[in-house]
Order: sequence, then structure tokens, then C-alpha cells
Amino acid sequence: LRYRFAPQLYTLMARYAEAYEPVTRPTFLDFPDDPECLADDDSYLVGPDLLVAPVVEPGVTARTVWLPAGAEWVDYWSGRRFSGGQRVTLPAPWDQPILLLRAGSATALNIAPQTFAVREDARAFLIAPFAGAGSFEGECREDDGESEAWRQGDVATWRLRVDCRPDGIVATPTLEGPYPADPRLVLLLPHGETRPLTVVGAAAGDETLFEGRRAVAVEVVRG
Repeated sequence: LRYRFAPQLYTLMARYAEAYEPVTRPTFLDFPDDPECLADDDSYLVGPDLLVAPVVEPGVTARTVWLPAGAEWVDYWSGRRFSGGQRVTLPAPWDQPILLLRAGSATALNIAPQTFAVREDARAFLIAPFAGAGSFEGECREDDGESEAWRQGDVATWRLRVDCRPDGIVATPTLEGPYPADPRLVLLLPHGETRPLTVVGAAAGDETLFEGRRAVAVEVVRG
């Protein structure tokens, strides 16, 4: 998962450099009104939208996790939705750590296959839509990954606006900045999401599947 979530982690590191926004943080930082988040617990957030619940005991393949109140949560692996403010027990096999996305978020991913010889990059956003109506935005930043040209602003920024309705989801991607990022992007929906996805402002291909998730490839005209 290290390479899969690398684009999101880079974006969070950029926010830390700019505004000292912590990358990993206790749940009470984003949910200060939930007293359960003040309890001694080893679950934590990566950024404001990804909840991680590690398993640290040998032979354990499930664990109970508190879902912070005031948000809805989507299981990264299954797409199951859970209301916040409750404890749920989730499977945690060794190759599928417990990861939950906050509904109303878009997480930047690298979905290219990785090998020891070559590290490839293919940008995607995993959309965790609201179950009903609502809007939100996601962001992903890119640079060459080697030099310090980013200090002079040689950065590209993906932005994704998502508008949710009970009968459909509308996604509007844009790409800005001088760094020559690949304008191709894949939009992914959680397992079990059945509402039609409409793409605005970009050329969209036919819907396919990626690891069982609905996927739409788009190509964005740079702004």
C-alpha cells in the first residue's frame, strides 16, 4: 500500500510544509467533540479523511474500532458504509489492514503496477461519496520527485470537485500548474456504489472495473 497511497501522502506533506497541518494525527484533533476520541487508542487518522486501525498482536485477524461521531465512514476494502459514533468489528488479515475513508472525500492514489525494477505512476482518485446529497473537493500535488524545483513552484495540482445526489454523482476534475503532469486520470468508486457517475470538463472513456471497483478514465485539459 505504500506506493498506492504515495500521491496522497505527498499532498499531505505539502500541506504540512505550508501550514504545519499534521500528516498523522489522533482522532480527537479532527473530532474534538467526540469524547470517545480522547480515550487511549492506537487508531489514528492519516490526513483528515483516512482512518487507520492497526493490528499489533500476533495471530489476530480482526479488531474493533471506534468510528468518530459526526461523519460516515466507508471501508476501503469492501465499500461498506458505517455511521460514526459506534464501535464496529472488522476483518484485518495480514494483507488488508483496516482502512476507512471519510464519506465526502477523494483520496489520490497511484494505481500503476509496481516492480522492484521499475516504479510506475498512474494517477487516480478514489471517491468516497456521500450517501445522499452533498459536495466536496479533493486535491493532489505532483512534482518531479527528485529535484527541489517545487520550491520555485514547479508543481502540478489536481483538483476534483464532487457533487452527490441520491440519483447520481458528478465529478469535475482540473489540472493546474507548470509541472508537466500526465493529464490522464482514473476516477474510482467504492465497491457497491451503484449511482451513475457523470464527468464534467474532461473527456471520459467507458466505464470499466479496477480491482472490482467501477472506474472511469478521463483526460483533462490543463487550466
